[in-house]
Amino acid sequence: MDRKMFLLILCVGGAVVSGVLVIHKLSLYTPSIVAIETSIEEINANRSAWVNRIVVVEGKLCGPSVHIPESVPPWNYELFGPDEKIETLGKPETVAIGVLWKGSDDYHFENTTVVGVVKKGHWGYLWGEQPTCYYIEAKEINRW
Repeated sequence: MDRKMFLLILCVGGAVVSGVLVIHKLSLYTPSIVAIETSIEEINANRSAWVNRIVVVEGKLCGPSVHIPESVPPWNYELFGPDEKIETLGKPETVAIGVLWKGSDDYHFENTTVVGVVKKGHWGYLWGEQPTCYYIEAKEINRW
């Protein structure tokens, strides 16, 4: 009887441990990351609150950009608000955010949806303090 009881306890204990391990492994793969549909204005209104969040933003994309070597931002494209026009670019009220895209596509003020992570970075100045900036590190860009 002692041997049967020992084998029963061993089997039940093994099953419990296996079940706990399986549940733990499955919990690692649950989709807990959700992209948030937002706008450039919302991100720019409280930039630090958006850092490391996955966002979906619509706008007009231009790039890749060319910068002088003395002042290089951490992005290579610029995303403008969906209502921006060529005539309004460069004005203080222009709605825009930088986009880092590792693809090689050219965008000429085209309507796009950008999916990516908001990042905090620094302008690459050759001298002086490097100012903080915020941009989207794009994982996907879709024309529409």
